[in-house]
Amino acid sequence: MNSRDASLQHMKTNDPLRRSSMPTVFGIALACFFPFTAILHHAFFYHPTCMLNNFGPDYTLSVVAHWLHSDPSPYLGLLGAMGTVALAMYSPILGDAALAFAIATIPLSLWIWDIPFTGRIICRLGHDGRLPVNTLDLYILAAISFGPIWYWLWRRSTVAPEGTADAWSR
Repeated sequence: MNSRDASLQHMKTNDPLRRSSMPTVFGIALACFFPFTAILHHAFFYHPTCMLNNFGPDYTLSVVAHWLHSDPSPYLGLLGAMGTVALAMYSPILGDAALAFAIATIPLSLWIWDIPFTGRIICRLGHDGRLPVNTLDLYILAAISFGPIWYWLWRRSTVAPEGTADAWSR
């Protein structure tokens, strides 16, 4: 056996078509709920506002109740998350794509959702031209970063050093 074969012997390839575990699938779906809801809210239903602009000053029970009563985006975001569960259960490759989407849209989600119980600090300090960054920039950042993140997740899950496969691949 030459050294090249020995180095390949220490690598483990995982079957990309094996099913994902249920906690992994539901974690990915939960991670996708927030960007789905943010994008639906901002791009379709309440363009161009952040999550609570039309409902109240901060994440209080009455404001959240009014938001849930008036905005269809959380319910459609939940449907999108349920679809993510079905896709991620079918194929880990699609689960990796959903996770890459969730990671790539973290800045956009924070921008639209704001940080709860901070007095909407992002809205106060960053929206309406107060920063040189705007929402379109964050949509573009998400689109550009999605591919490399998906590739990294796919690569990480298909080839991992033996002995670390359980800890790092899935």
